[in-house]
Amino acid sequence: MADIVLSPVLQVIFDRLASPILQVLGDRWDLKDNFQNLQQALLMAQAVLEEAEDQHVTNKAVQTWLLKLKAAAYDAEDLLDKLAAHLKKSEAQEAHFSSFFDAKKIVFDADEVRKKLQELQTVALEGSNFNLQQGNMIAASQFDERETGCFVIESEIYGRNKDKEEIVKLLLSREETNKGNLSFIPIIGMGGLGKTTLAQLAYYDDEVTQHFDVKLWVFVSDAFDVRIIKEAIESATMEKCENLAVNVLQSKLWALLHKKRYLVVLDDVWNEDQKAWDKLKPVFVGGMDGSKIVITTRNQKVALVTSFPTYPYYLKELDEDDCWKLFKHRAFPRGEESKYPNLVPIGKEIIKKCGGIPLAVKTMSVSMRFKKQEREWLFVQNSDLWKLDVYHKEILPVMKSSYLLLPSHLKRCFAFCSILPKGYEIKKEKLIQLWMAVGLIRSDGTRKPLEDIGEEYFQDLIWKSFFHDSGDFDNGDKSGYRMHHIIHDLAQSVAGHDSIVLEKGLPSCSLTQIRHAAVVCDSKNPEIHQALCKAKRLRTLILSPGGDTTEFPDQLFATSTFLRVLDMSASGLHYLVHSIGNCLCLRYLDLSYTPIRFLPYGTVEQLPFLQTLNLCGCINLKELPIIAKMMSLRHLDITGCESLTAMSPSFDALYKNYGRSFSRAAQHEKFFNSTFEPGFSSQLHILPTIVVGGFLDLMFLGRLNLQGELKIIHLENVNTSNDTENANLMEKDNLDSLGLYWGEKHDISILNPVQEDSKPPFLKREQHHSTGSSEQHQSDANAAEEVAKGLQPHQNLKMLVVKGYPGNRFPHWMLPNLTKVDLRDCPNCNYLPVLGNLLFLKTLILHGMPSLVHIGTEFYGEASGQLFPSLEELVLSDFLNLQEWLDPDGKDAFPKLSKLIVKKCPKLISMPLLASLEHLEIRKCSAVLFNSIKSASSLTVLAIEDVAEFSPSSEGIFVNNPLLSSLEIIACPGLCFLPSELGNLNALKSLKIHRCEELSSFQQGFQHFKALESLEICHCHCISIPEGIGSISSLRSLCIDNCDNLTSLPLSLKNLTCLEHLTIMNCRNLVSLPEDMHRLSALQSLTILSCSQVLSLPEELQHITTMH
Repeated sequence: MADIVLSPVLQVIFDRLASPILQVLGDRWDLKDNFQNLQQALLMAQAVLEEAEDQHVTNKAVQTWLLKLKAAAYDAEDLLDKLAAHLKKSEAQEAHFSSFFDAKKIVFDADEVRKKLQELQTVALEGSNFNLQQGNMIAASQFDERETGCFVIESEIYGRNKDKEEIVKLLLSREETNKGNLSFIPIIGMGGLGKTTLAQLAYYDDEVTQHFDVKLWVFVSDAFDVRIIKEAIESATMEKCENLAVNVLQSKLWALLHKKRYLVVLDDVWNEDQKAWDKLKPVFVGGMDGSKIVITTRNQKVALVTSFPTYPYYLKELDEDDCWKLFKHRAFPRGEESKYPNLVPIGKEIIKKCGGIPLAVKTMSVSMRFKKQEREWLFVQNSDLWKLDVYHKEILPVMKSSYLLLPSHLKRCFAFCSILPKGYEIKKEKLIQLWMAVGLIRSDGTRKPLEDIGEEYFQDLIWKSFFHDSGDFDNGDKSGYRMHHIIHDLAQSVAGHDSIVLEKGLPSCSLTQIRHAAVVCDSKNPEIHQALCKAKRLRTLILSPGGDTTEFPDQLFATSTFLRVLDMSASGLHYLVHSIGNCLCLRYLDLSYTPIRFLPYGTVEQLPFLQTLNLCGCINLKELPIIAKMMSLRHLDITGCESLTAMSPSFDALYKNYGRSFSRAAQHEKFFNSTFEPGFSSQLHILPTIVVGGFLDLMFLGRLNLQGELKIIHLENVNTSNDTENANLMEKDNLDSLGLYWGEKHDISILNPVQEDSKPPFLKREQHHSTGSSEQHQSDANAAEEVAKGLQPHQNLKMLVVKGYPGNRFPHWMLPNLTKVDLRDCPNCNYLPVLGNLLFLKTLILHGMPSLVHIGTEFYGEASGQLFPSLEELVLSDFLNLQEWLDPDGKDAFPKLSKLIVKKCPKLISMPLLASLEHLEIRKCSAVLFNSIKSASSLTVLAIEDVAEFSPSSEGIFVNNPLLSSLEIIACPGLCFLPSELGNLNALKSLKIHRCEELSSFQQGFQHFKALESLEICHCHCISIPEGIGSISSLRSLCIDNCDNLTSLPLSLKNLTCLEHLTIMNCRNLVSLPEDMHRLSALQSLTILSCSQVLSLPEELQHITTMH
C-alpha cells in the first residue's frame, strides 16, 4: 500500500486558518469557533501522524483512517484556497466584502465551508482512538535489515571488471596524506546497483589481500554506534566481544590497527552526522601510510562528513550486454536459451525495464526461470514493473528503505514526482516551482525564500540518489535531471491513487478522486478531454511535450477550479481559452514552446495566486499580460519571445507617441507610476530575460529585486545613460549572471542551441516587426558607450555576457568577483577591457571583433601580482585582423590556463608562451602559431583544423607531449604522411584524421599505439589502411568514411580482439571484407553504409555472439 504522508498538508490548513484574510472571513460568517475547534483537532491528529510517518504502518484500521484524513484534508484545503482566491481577487479590484457576493451566495458558501471543516475535524479526532505501538509498525530502519558479508562468487558477477580494477587501483595507491596516513573511498550509488558486490570483489582480490596487514568487514546499515567497533574487532579476531565498555573496545580496535596497513569496509552506511563520525575517527588514526576505509552508501553526503582525504567512486548501471548475460545465467541455466529461442527477444525486452540495476535483473531472471510459456513472458514484458508481485516482494523492500528514511516533507516531494513521465528530463528550477505550486515547500520560519528551501529539498534528494544529473549541455546550459526507471517505479508505488499518468489511452478507472494527472498519450483525443473534465479535484495537469493539441475545451477549466499546475509546454496550443480564468487556485502556468500569439485579454493577470508564468520559446507571442496586476508572480520567463517589443502593451503605445528615451518623455514617469502599483515588484524576482523597447522597460527593471540570471535585450532602443541608470543594476546584489545585448541579428532572442533544437516541429516563426527604433542608429558607438556606462552591475556579479556591442571601448567597470566573461560580436571594438587583475576569472570567451589588431598591456592591466591567476579556459575566435598577442612585459601570467582555443585568426603570428596548457585547439589559423607553443609539454588534447602550412615538418609538438591522449587533425592540405613522432605517443587513446586529401600513408608503426581505443579516418581519398593496424590491441572503435582509395581491409584486422564498433561508410571502391572477421570476438556493432561494391558479408560473422 502507498505511504500516506500528511503532516505538511495539515500544516498548510493550519496556516490557512490563521491567515488574516480568512480571519476576516471568519468574523463575517461566524466561523471563528469552527476555525478554533479544527485547529485543536489538527494539533491532536498531528501527534498521531508524526508517529505514523516515522514508522511504516501495517495496521489496516490506521491505514483506512489515514486515507480518510487525507481526502478530508485535501478537500478542506481546496475550499479554503478557493475562498482566499476570491477574496484576494476582490481585494485587488478594490471591492469590499459586502459587494463580493450576493447574500444568498454568501450563506451558501458559509454553510459549505462549515460542513467541510466539520468533516475534517471529525476525521482528525478519530486518530485519538489509535494506540500506535511498536506491534502495529515496523521501524523504517529495520525495513531493510539485510546484513551482508564479505564473501562473493566472482564467476556469477557480470560487467564489473572495470569497476573492480578502479577500486583496486585506489586501494593499492600510495598517495601521501597529511591526515593520519589514511584515505577514504566511498562507493556511491542507488540501491540494488551492486555497491556491496563491488566492495566484496575488491576485498578478496589477491593483490589487495597481500597489500594489507589487516582487513575488516562491518555491516553498518543505519546503526552508527559502538556496534561498529565491536563487529570490527570480531571481524579481525574471529572472537566475540561481549559486555565490554566503549573505551575498552576503542582501545582494543586501536591496538589491532596501530602501525599496520589496514583495510576496513563499512558496508551500507546511511549516517551523515558529523559528530558520529568524529567519535569514530580516533580508533582509525595511527595506521601505516596507505591504510584505507571503503564505505558503500546511497547517500553522497556521507562522503563529505569525514575529514580524511576522500576519493569517491560513483557506480553506474550495467550496460544491456552485461544485463543480458546476468539474466541469461539465471533464467536459462546450462545454456537452455537455445531450447527456447522464442523467449530470448522477450527476455531482452524485459531487462530493459530493469534499467541496468543488477538486483532487478537477478530478481526478474529468477522469477522467469520456471516459466517457459511465451504468454507468461509476454505478460511480464507488457506490464509495469512496479505492478508485478515479484517487484513488491524482492525489489521494492530494498529500494524503499531509502524512501522510508526521508523526512515527511521530502517523502511528499518525491511521491509527487511520480506524475513525471518515465525518463522525463526536468530542470531543477522547474521542479521546485511545481513543488511550490502544490504547496509542498513550507517556510522554515526565517526570511529564506521558498525557492532556496526548495533547492535544499532537491539537493537532499540528489545526495540520496533519488535523482541523477543527465549531463551538462555543450553550450553550458543548465543541466536537467532524471529519475532512474527503478526509482520512478518506487515513486509510483508510494504515490497511491492520487496520481495517474495516461500513457496508453483512456484510464481504466474513474478520475473523480485523482488530484494529479499527466497525459503522455494522444492529448487531443476528445475522450481524454471528457475524462479529465470529470476530475473535479484535479490539482496538477501536465501534457507531455511533443503533442499537437491546438486547444483545450472550455469545460475542462470550468470544472477544474482547484487546479494549481497547468503545464502545456510544447503542446501545439494555438490559443488559451478564457475559461482559464476560472482556475483561481492556479499557481503554475507553462505555455513554453507553443505557437500561441496572444493570451486571453484580462484573464491571466486576474489569477490571484499565479507564481510562475513560463513563456520561453513562444516565438510568435505579441504581447504580455499586464504584469503590474500580477501581485503573486515570482517567476516570469520570456526567453525566446522574439515578437515581443516591450514588457507591456501600454509601454509600446507610449513609445510610438512620445519616443523611447527618458530625456524626451520624462514627464510620463507619472504614467509609469500609475500603471505599476506600489509594491508590485516585491514578488517577481526570477526574470531571465527582459525586452527593452525604451526607457519605461528599464524603469520597470529598476523596480525589481531580481536574482540569478538576467539578459537585457535590444539595448539599441535606448541611447543615453539617463535611460539605463533607471535599471538600477548597481543595486541588484543577488544577480549572478548578466547579459547585455544590442541589435536584431543575434540569436539572443535567444534560444541557445539546445533550446533551439528542442523546439517542437510544429513551432514555426512568423514574420514580425523589428523592435529597433527607426530613429536609432544601431552603429552609433558613442551612444552605445553611454548606454553601457549606465548599466554597471553590482560587484557580486559572477558571469558577464556582452553581445552585439557597437562601442569602440568597453566601460571601465570594477567587477572583482567575475568567474566567466563572454564578449561576442563587437564589430567596432579596438581595445579589450582590462581583465588581467580579476582574481577569480576562470573562463574567458572573446569572439567576433574584426576591428581589433593588437592585444597588449591594456588587456593585462597594472596588477603587481600574477595576471589572470585563476584563468583555466580561454577562447579567441573570429578575430579576422588580429596580428599579435603580446606577452605581459615579463610578468607572470596565466599560471593555471589549461584550455586554449584559437579559431579564425588568420593573421595572428604571435602569442604568449603558455607552458601549462593541457587542451589546445588551433583552427583556421597560421602554422606560425606553433612556434609559440614549443614550451607546452603537458598537452593531453590537441586539435588542428584548416592550418594550410601544417605538415610533418612542423615544430616537434608531438615529441614534447608524451601525455597526449586525444589528437584531431582536420583539413590540413599540406599533410602528406603522418609523422613518425606519433609513435612516441604511448598515451594516445583517440586519433581523428578528417579531410586530409593528400594524406597517403602512415610512417609510424601502429605497434607503438599501446593505448589507442578510437581511430577515425574520414574524407582522406589517397589513404590505404596498412597491415600494421592489427597490432593496435587496445582498439575498441574504428571508423572509416569516404576514403576512395580503399579497396580492401587488411587481413590483420582479425587481430583486433578488443574491437567493439566497426563502421565503414561511403567507400565506393571497397570490394569485400576479410573472411576472418568472425575472430573479432568483442565486436558489438558493424555498420556498412553506402559501399556499393560490397555485395555480401562473410558468413562466419553470424557466429559473433556479442553483436547486437
